[in-house]
Amino acid sequence: MLILLATFPQSLLVPNAQHASRATTALTANTVQPLSRASTVLLTAKTAQPLVLHAYEHCHFTTRTRLVLGWVGMPFECKFYGYGAGADPAKCEGRGYDPQDGGTVPLMGKKLCPVLTGDEVPTRDGLQGLGESMEICSYAAGISSGRLAPATGRADVSGWLDRVGDTRKALERPRLIRMPVPDFADARDVEYAKWTHTRRGFDYAEAEAATPQLLVEMQAGLEELATMLRGRDASRGGAPTLNAWGASVDDALVLPILRSLTCVRDLKWPPLVREYVDGMCEAAGVPLFTEHAS
Repeated sequence: MLILLATFPQSLLVPNAQHASRATTALTANTVQPLSRASTVLLTAKTAQPLVLHAYEHCHFTTRTRLVLGWVGMPFECKFYGYGAGADPAKCEGRGYDPQDGGTVPLMGKKLCPVLTGDEVPTRDGLQGLGESMEICSYAAGISSGRLAPATGRADVSGWLDRVGDTRKALERPRLIRMPVPDFADARDVEYAKWTHTRRGFDYAEAEAATPQLLVEMQAGLEELATMLRGRDASRGGAPTLNAWGASVDDALVLPILRSLTCVRDLKWPPLVREYVDGMCEAAGVPLFTEHAS
């Protein structure tokens, strides 16, 4: 069998100047370890031309799919887009750009991420890719040989996500737009992102001013989460997991939130929760924002 070697870069988070184009591609797989230095992954001839995940680096839904694809060992390329690309300025009070051919509009007929494309990826209604993060996760888990348990529907998990929602949004939104990622490489991307939230009443300046109290609230939420981690996954470096039997879709619902919170510099993490986000993201080859936290 033909074996191909693919070497991965030190990080997918690089300065904005290197992301001037509308989309950036990086290859990722669940065997990328560690994230802090270049790694080598073995790809068989069967997977030499991987799937493409059209994505935003900061997006929770994209992160969910990247985690699952990585955990089940499905090689793929990430193609990142400017967050404002594909948004119609005529419908967004002047925000956005390239409404006809920007972002994933040519694939899906509208601005939408994540989207998975590939020769064997199922599509419908004339679309050119599979959208919606949970459908992508289900597809990946269904056809791969990697082990991933389904979601349990744990009420404490959904309750926790609801309780920390407002706090984590107020902490992450002002900081994510400062991350050196393709999503916000263009000032128009930042302007569009801010507009999507301010039009619903979010106040960026107010959120930043409230940081001290928000940190206290979020730390309490993380301490609560530590009591909800019931197991470890021996096949993924022994990283903590929500369930005693190892990684599941439950983890893919919670970890994107935690990954985003790594952009908050002064947030204090319970050791077990920090081990959880570090270990499970590393197992999927998904980098954190810690280096650029503010």
